[in-house]
Amino acid sequence: ERPWELGPDGAHGLSGQQRDAVRFRVAEGIKGTPGDAPEGWRRWADEAFHPPQPWRQLLGAAVRSAAGAPGAGENHSYRRPSRRSAGLPDVV
Repeated sequence: ERPWELGPDGAHGLSGQQRDAVRFRVAEGIKGTPGDAPEGWRRWADEAFHPPQPWRQLLGAAVRSAAGAPGAGENHSYRRPSRRSAGLPDVV
């Protein structure tokens, strides 16, 4: 290795946290200037800010949570409400 060549990390290698900060600032700059960046860079910036979420898994978890919650369907009847229940609208 010659003295004027840089090592594998460059002159002053960045830590992982510093690399993430640089990526975030670049993505922020791309998102902040509408119309100036190519579409590939714009997609990269979108993924850097908000990585894609597995929406099917998130939806399934939300449905399972709501269906298993206490009180889900416990206070329901197809019977006609009594005439006296009009005075207590939240009580069935």
